[in-house]
Amino acid sequence: MEQPIEMLMQYDMGLYEKKFKENEQRVAKFLYSYLKDRLNDRIAALTVQNNLLYAWSYYFSNMAEDHTDWANEIMKSMVVHFNYLLTHDFEIEVSGGDKDTKPLYLDKTFCDVWFRTAICGMIMFEYGDEAVERADKFLGENYYYKDDECKTLKLKELPKPQEV
Repeated sequence: MEQPIEMLMQYDMGLYEKKFKENEQRVAKFLYSYLKDRLNDRIAALTVQNNLLYAWSYYFSNMAEDHTDWANEIMKSMVVHFNYLLTHDFEIEVSGGDKDTKPLYLDKTFCDVWFRTAICGMIMFEYGDEAVERADKFLGENYYYKDDECKTLKLKELPKPQEV
């Protein structure tokens, strides 16, 4: 008998933080080097809500262990999505730079869209495309925003403002 996606998400939710804590340094180093290399120093720092990062880390770590090719595709799609988000008008915040030449600070509104979209891709791979919408809705209502704590990953120091 097939389990409803909400039950599967409830089960996964119990493992998100544990899996993140087991892989925190590895995930941070991977994100740092991947984003720094692929986005050519365009990001100075990014801030992600903890629960969103835990969920992303859970699915990505599992995928990287079992399906390296799919994990690479997820990261490539995140780079493409990053460029898309910068070139279209969305209600997201970027600061500290000018989208083209100076490193950007990506706040949690940007990372919410960016990481949540990647999670949807990984859920689609894991549970099928018919499950994505319900899974994302369930996680949005029951997990992603249950607290407001964030983690910031610095990729580059922002230039200090010039004194007048």
